Amino acid sequence: MFLKFVYPLVKFFTPLNVFQYLSFRGAYAALTTLLICYLFGPRIIEGLRQLKVGQSVREDGPATHLSKTGTPTMGGLFVLLSIILAMLFWTDFSSGKVWLVLGALVAFGLVGFLDDYLKGVIYAFSFALGNFIGSMLDDRLAFGLCSLQVVISDPEKARSAVVQLRLLGFGVTSLDVHGRYEDHCMLLMTMQRKRCGEAVSWIERNCPGSVITVSDVKVQHGSYLRKGGKGGLLRIGK
Repeated sequence: MFLKFVYPLVKFFTPLNVFQYLSFRGAYAALTTLLICYLFGPRIIEGLRQLKVGQSVREDGPATHLSKTGTPTMGGLFVLLSIILAMLFWTDFSSGKVWLVLGALVAFGLVGFLDDYLKGVIYAFSFALGNFIGSMLDDRLAFGLCSLQVVISDPEKARSAVVQLRLLGFGVTSLDVHGRYEDHCMLLMTMQRKRCGEAVSWIERNCPGSVITVSDVKVQHGSYLRKGGKGGLLRIGK
């Protein structure tokens, strides 16, 4: 671009003759690329970080590669755009060799972009699929224990629920709790996770309006559980 518009002015200002030299234009094209990357690169990298477009590294690979985890990917696209902008300013597009080099540059850039893009898509899909299958298996197999915390406003319903739940084979501990405006009854239950749905359904059906909180039990110590009805582990209620 500069060559086309500036070189005709040589007859008025002879130092502009340097624009015809390939070495001059090549050096300034490189400086232009560096300047564009220096001015806009940090902002683009920070934007990629905020979008969480980061490099994923396999844990079973070399330990030296782990430091690359989270490094923004697809940054090469910005470098490619910087080079093309510099070429627009300093290159003589009347040469077929320039178009050949530009075409090769864009082609390799697209290959790198597709590699990063597909890698990100495949990683995201695999991660989502793994979570879905893991959650489905977790719900189906229902290993481990869970804890229920049930707040019932009516004390009579609470006492009746304690009796009925124990007859169904659930261990129940009942507590009198005090709210801001009135007193309530709280039921604490620990059971195998596969029976959690049964307990929640029974409480919703027989004690409508109850507040039910379900939590996974990660670790439980002490002689707190014993064999109960239906072969399940029960907490000894008071």
